[in-house]
Amino acid sequence: MKSIKLIIVALMLMAGVSMSAQNTITATEAHITINGQTTRENLAQIKSDLNAQGIVFNYAPDFDGQRRLVGLRYSVITNNGELTGEGYHKTLQNPNSKVTFHINKTAGTFSEDIVGDLSRN
Repeated sequence: MKSIKLIIVALMLMAGVSMSAQNTITATEAHITINGQTTRENLAQIKSDLNAQGIVFNYAPDFDGQRRLVGLRYSVITNNGELTGEGYHKTLQNPNSKVTFHINKTAGTFSEDIVGDLSRN
């Protein structure tokens, strides 16, 4: 029984690490991936981490009755108030759906990749 509990805890830790491993935020760039498993806490952490690097991340999430992320509208603003990028993904509940965006502060660029948003097809 004790070994089963240890295995469950290890699996939960690995799942948490894989979610956070998708996001890289440094002083010069940020690479963020958000999917249906992203929680309110994950979004708040992304906002905090980006803010620490001088990037404002505003977001408006849509959750279903089970508190799963199903949609996300967001904007990325530099610390001088300039809109760098914005996006919306409204079908994050679909398997393999995700939104990924990359910010290069040095070059001043923003790119976005939306996967699985059927409303865009």
